[in-house]
Amino acid sequence: MEVANFPDAVLVVDDEPLVLEVASAALALRGLEVTTAATAEEALELLRKKGFGCLLTDKNLPGMNGIELMREARRLQPHCACIVMTGYASTESVVESLRLGATDYLTKPFESLPLAAEKVHRAIENHRAQHERNRLLDRLREFKAELSQREDQVSRQRTEIEMFNEILELRVEQATKDVRRERDELLARMSGGASREEAEIVGAEMALLLVRSIQLADSPVSAPLRGELQRVVRQLETHIQTLRGGSKS
Repeated sequence: MEVANFPDAVLVVDDEPLVLEVASAALALRGLEVTTAATAEEALELLRKKGFGCLLTDKNLPGMNGIELMREARRLQPHCACIVMTGYASTESVVESLRLGATDYLTKPFESLPLAAEKVHRAIENHRAQHERNRLLDRLREFKAELSQREDQVSRQRTEIEMFNEILELRVEQATKDVRRERDELLARMSGGASREEAEIVGAEMALLLVRSIQLADSPVSAPLRGELQRVVRQLETHIQTLRGGSKS
């Protein structure tokens, strides 16, 4: 079970009603929300339904024991701190509990209820800090992955733009060469001695070349002006066709 906000709730599991009552009272004084269960099986049902910041369980329970319950709790709620209670504390049992993921242990009967409640509170705060750290690390990894993806997109877009600009420059360069070649041809025709009709056609073609060269210029041209230039081009093309038709007749 994933939790957005780390819970302050504590699940206390013991088959002795007195222990449940005493532990609940002590933890409530620390401002913690307490839920109790008499068996590991009952506790598992609660763990599947609700998030807990700490599991405080007796080691020796009827049916499933506290160590097995703690193992299942760690699987269901990895963020949850686990504290084992035992009336027969030994070095071996303590080491086993800690090896299996227990945060701490308590001996029964409690020597000091405030001290027991303090251990639970400290365990919750430590796991809360770890939980928030893991969330921040996850967010950081997600942010880095997203940033890397955006950088790849920008890089691809930049490459596409550069390729487009190169193609556009080549086309403008070729179009400029074509215009200059046509201009030179027209000048050659005029210098070779042309009739009045031919001279008029050459003049119109020169004007058409001039307008087209303006269209190919690098200087920015507003949309209305581009439209006007295109209109002039069409008029000149029509005029040249008319002149050529008249000269043939």
